[in-house]
Amino acid sequence: MTRARSAGLAAILTLAAYAQATRASFQFDDWNVILRDPAALSLAGWWSRMPGIRPLLKLSYAVCASLGFGSPGFHAVNVGIHVGCVLLVFLILHRLARIHGAVDRAAGDAGGTAAGSPENRAVLAALAGSLLFALHPVQTEAVTYACGRSVSLAALLALGSMAVWIEGRERGRRVLTYAASPLLAAAAIATKEFTLVIPAALLLIVLCDPRRARRRGEAARILTVHGPVLLAGLLVILASPVYRRLLATSLAIRDVGTNLRTQSTAILWLCGQLLRPGHLVADPKLPVAASWTPSVLAASTAIAALLVLAIACIRRRPAVALGVLWFFLWIAPTNSFLPRFDIANDRQLYVALIGPAWLLGRALAPAMAARKAVLAAVLVAAAGLGAASFVRNRVYFTEIGFWEDVVAKAPHNARAHNNLGYAYALACRKSEAEAALATACRLDPSDYTAPINLSMLRDGSLPGYREACGSAGRVDVTPGP
Repeated sequence: MTRARSAGLAAILTLAAYAQATRASFQFDDWNVILRDPAALSLAGWWSRMPGIRPLLKLSYAVCASLGFGSPGFHAVNVGIHVGCVLLVFLILHRLARIHGAVDRAAGDAGGTAAGSPENRAVLAALAGSLLFALHPVQTEAVTYACGRSVSLAALLALGSMAVWIEGRERGRRVLTYAASPLLAAAAIATKEFTLVIPAALLLIVLCDPRRARRRGEAARILTVHGPVLLAGLLVILASPVYRRLLATSLAIRDVGTNLRTQSTAILWLCGQLLRPGHLVADPKLPVAASWTPSVLAASTAIAALLVLAIACIRRRPAVALGVLWFFLWIAPTNSFLPRFDIANDRQLYVALIGPAWLLGRALAPAMAARKAVLAAVLVAAAGLGAASFVRNRVYFTEIGFWEDVVAKAPHNARAHNNLGYAYALACRKSEAEAALATACRLDPSDYTAPINLSMLRDGSLPGYREACGSAGRVDVTPGP
């Protein structure tokens, strides 16, 4: 396969997997982040709120709203962003495969046949890796969930920054490494803060470069070019009253030690999401690890051992080290020191998944090049992942379907039962709404939201209920989606 055809195939399969995404409705945080935020509703509203947090993300929402896209348009843009990320992942993995020559050494030859040439193997490694990134259903939360754009758009800019840096480094084009890459990095940080790790990701690529002579001076150049961008981003965050308030709120959720214990189990849960695509859930409500239980200790030990092993592999197996350390680097901003109300979500895997994708592509490429049956099997497996993503998109069609999926997989989640009850109420399914809200009250007696909603539902004053169902509280017994 040629590079262009392989990249085109990855893009086509991505579009097929997300063909239903435009049927999705606004869900969950979309209401506050998009539909009720003046900065996201018009260009004038966006301008009036600047300077503000995540300005480029809000601008993208404001442009969509100003063009009158509505929900289908918002989701179509998200799919387009994901396709762009897929193509960038293909380019990055192809270049890394060529740099490492990993597939040649794995096959045990230096030249190979035309079918097994180094370039062909590099293309196949990039194809297999980009297909995993593109089609794994864990990515639907960053694509089909409207406000998941905060992750995918930031990733698009971050991957663009790294792709042009790699190309500039390999081809000696200074305008790419010294101008385009840092500008894209700054844009990524202005979209979402987790991309502050871009300089560290570039340093990791250099550290794991098997051509040791090429490492000399690279770290200094990265710090010289991208260091000011990182410093400027940190200064803006520290200078912003909104960011300082968010930071204070984060640190008040739980102490750092408790959060590290909690995230040790959360990271293993995220790894499990990659292996169990049928268990994806938008609001899992993972437990807080208040003490060192045997399971928490085992999780922490496993993660520490894996990190130590990966670092030890840098010298002799740099490609393996790159894949493992890439994964942990990109989940560190959300799953390490800073506490969050939601301990873990599938979309935190969006960029981190490139690490396992690189390892998979590197491992499969020699066999794919040598045997057409293996290539066919990989494409069939990719189609299976795409089909799973296609089906997963249906969860986002309606709020009832969205929250029914959550309560089925996280029945302990009081917030999910409350939101499902509200969705039932607006669909005029009063008895089901009362049952869901009552369950929420039972699961979390300390939360006042569900009792208030239940009381207002019963007396007909629940916001939106009277308008949807009439003053008599008409009940529609039609089964939900």
